Amino acid sequence: MGLLDKLFGGGEVFPPLDPSSAAAARIEGQRAALEEMAGRVRDRLELVPAEKMVLAFIGNPPERFGVAWFTNGEEHNFKRLLSEKGLAQQDLQRISQLLAEAYERHQQEPRFTVVLAGRKLTVNPAPSLATDVARVIGSV
Repeated sequence: MGLLDKLFGGGEVFPPLDPSSAAAARIEGQRAALEEMAGRVRDRLELVPAEKMVLAFIGNPPERFGVAWFTNGEEHNFKRLLSEKGLAQQDLQRISQLLAEAYERHQQEPRFTVVLAGRKLTVNPAPSLATDVARVIGSV
């Protein structure tokens, strides 16, 4: 049954994110950019609202995933960062490993859902995950 759930969009069901929460306010601050991504990307998206950004895990973390983050209504990603900062592929692999480890440390945190671009997206509002992820991205 688990395989069919994944094929047909089933899976874990999380409660809606409290619209009065700090996490909801952070998502709302990046709504336009997040909705654009949610409409464009078909993979699973899990949002991590941090104090100064909203991070999106794309795909199936911690195994196979991509990452984008949103600040001031603008989407950022590692492909762009690689070209801007001249980072090597091995740097990207190290950063991805650090993000996977951060995700794994917080896998048991409560999750919620928010609807953007007609899709239910998972939200992990754990402040400690947001801090870990912001620290990894800030180290680049």
